[in-house]
Amino acid sequence: MVFHLIKNSPNVYSHLHIIARNGDQELYNYMRDKLAGYITIYDPSEPPRVDDIQKDPRGGIQLVIIDDYSSDKKLQHDIS
Repeated sequence: MVFHLIKNSPNVYSHLHIIARNGDQELYNYMRDKLAGYITIYDPSEPPRVDDIQKDPRGGIQLVIIDDYSSDKKLQHDIS
């Protein structure tokens, strides 16, 4: 769903920040190749700081995507 949103919103976001447990997935590799310089994929143990995201020199709208959390049974248990 997120890929559909990004694909149908060209030139809207100045940078994509994706936080994912497994950043080495086919979709992320494809996006990394096509959006080189406009996408950063983070490990959940080292997410970007909000202050760093706000300092984008291009001044455009940035999108932060948090992936893989809803299916994590242990995380769901820890949050409850």
